[in-house]
Amino acid sequence: MAKSNSQKSSAWMIALRVTVILLIVSTVIPPFNPARMSGLINKNSAFITMAISYSTIFSEFTRPLKKGWVESGTLNLVYISSLLVCINIVVIAAGCCMSLGKKRLQKLGTVISPV
Repeated sequence: MAKSNSQKSSAWMIALRVTVILLIVSTVIPPFNPARMSGLINKNSAFITMAISYSTIFSEFTRPLKKGWVESGTLNLVYISSLLVCINIVVIAAGCCMSLGKKRLQKLGTVISPV
């Protein structure tokens, strides 16, 4: 019985680690950028670039902002949400790395990862 629970948790952690690796890879591949809400945003901008560089979002939106087609609050929301998602990916990746350690780190990693 104990072995069965151990195998289930091991399979769960392997699936979680694979998911985190895919999340990290998807942040640097431009076609997977969920923050590219308009054709004005460069097709070659990765998600991590959108989260780190404020000017990346606003550089192409000067005319729509002046004409009032797009509010600056919308672009701020895209920037802040991209930043928060990247921070969450880093925290989840740290939790998965902790799950590779000894028992104490494994417990901490399982607490951090779902949050």
